[in-house]
Amino acid sequence: AIATVNLYQHLWEKLLTLPLATLKEIVQASQDLQWNAKAPFIEALNLRIKTTMVEQQNESELDTGPFKKAEKGWKRLKPNDDRTALNPQALGSLIEPGGLLSQKVDGYESRRPQVDMLRAIAQAFNKGNHLMIEAPTGTGKSIAYSIPAIYWAFTNNERVVISTATIALQDQLVNKDLPTLQNVLDVPFEMSVVKGRSNYLCPRRLHTVRRRSPTSTEELRMLAKILVWLLESDTGDRGEITLRGPAEEKTWARLSAQDEGCTLNRCESQMGGACPFYKARQQAEAAHVLVVNHALLLSDVNIGNRVLPDYRYLVIDEGHHLEAATTDGLSSQLDRNGLRRRFADLGDMKKGLLADILNAVKDRIPERKNSQIKEYVRSVADAVKAMSHHVDQYFYTLVLFLRSNDEFQGSEYFVNVRITEQSRDREDWGEVQRVWSNLSEFTSVISKAMENIARALATLEEYEIVDYEDILSSTQTAARHLQSIHQQLDQFTDSPLPNTIYW
Repeated sequence: AIATVNLYQHLWEKLLTLPLATLKEIVQASQDLQWNAKAPFIEALNLRIKTTMVEQQNESELDTGPFKKAEKGWKRLKPNDDRTALNPQALGSLIEPGGLLSQKVDGYESRRPQVDMLRAIAQAFNKGNHLMIEAPTGTGKSIAYSIPAIYWAFTNNERVVISTATIALQDQLVNKDLPTLQNVLDVPFEMSVVKGRSNYLCPRRLHTVRRRSPTSTEELRMLAKILVWLLESDTGDRGEITLRGPAEEKTWARLSAQDEGCTLNRCESQMGGACPFYKARQQAEAAHVLVVNHALLLSDVNIGNRVLPDYRYLVIDEGHHLEAATTDGLSSQLDRNGLRRRFADLGDMKKGLLADILNAVKDRIPERKNSQIKEYVRSVADAVKAMSHHVDQYFYTLVLFLRSNDEFQGSEYFVNVRITEQSRDREDWGEVQRVWSNLSEFTSVISKAMENIARALATLEEYEIVDYEDILSSTQTAARHLQSIHQQLDQFTDSPLPNTIYW
């Protein structure tokens, strides 16, 4: 009990130190939502207003933290025309008894298999060969491949990608092994951790949420967390904050830089290079050694090398996890709550994206075009309002079908049940298809209407519409996602693809 009191006291004191503008924005955003934390924020704001007058003049806007413009000076690597070969014997001597590492790293212990591994990797770099190595835990694999990778990259002005499966190994490389080698080796190489777009906060998307206010408690809670975080962070990296549960994960996804309509050129021109992802990518372009995870590596392969900077040399650590990473990277998942949340995010005529569209074009475009967009928006809003029951019914019918499956019946644990051709031939699958037929009418209407809205907005560039690019991009992204959801559900229920496995 004492610990709980102390914790709440600490949180209250922290709350009172927040800038007045931050408190005001969070309280204002929470006005129309039921949020358990609303009361202490209101109390803190009232107390601060009574005791502070100076801040009101100094805090007209929030410190934007990670949204400062990118620094100049990152020089993109340009590979040398002629390759300089490594000296495997000399590199191996660095980690042999009496070598440089044993001289400069306290407690370093030379291991013969590690030396042999290092020299084999150096030779593979020289010859451009593929090399597969299996070594037990404790061999020192990361040092054995990092040293030749560093020397090859720096000597030839090349880029070497190191891919790992686990966060633990990635942290070991980034926070221990590579910094140690930077200090010990006489090689001023640059390194960078490369993460996917979904790991970085998007300034444009955050601005949209702040402008229109959150539409759900989860979105409000995430907004409050981010506004406080921005006061201290300059990276925009989600690894610096804690996301609690699927709701916050999904909310973050809608605020992240994972936007199909966004490009590096757009980040530079529209945001002045202030996007955290843009800055991280620029740093990666200048690095000799890039550390990535298998998921990002495979994503880069899947979309034609548009995720990572160009590279010719790759080290895959923990290669036995590569198959599972490939499976995960090519999988998608839908659930009842996520589906309802995705459609609810569209809002209605008074809130959400749909309201943003109406407010943006109001009194800005000819009445004929405005009426057309308003009609599309109304059809979406009406369909979203009416479809909730059908979403529930679809997943309820699926549960009934699964409970009739012997593999699922009576299990106390999470069970994957594969939906095969034989599954779809069963009589009770017909009920799933019937319920989907009802639901699909709504998903089809909504996705097509959003496509129509996106096409209509795309013709309005000549008019002075506030935040036009953002509204257009958000609408196009929503239309693509909704069309994808409709297709996935239809393929799962009625028209399975022959090269896809369904669970």
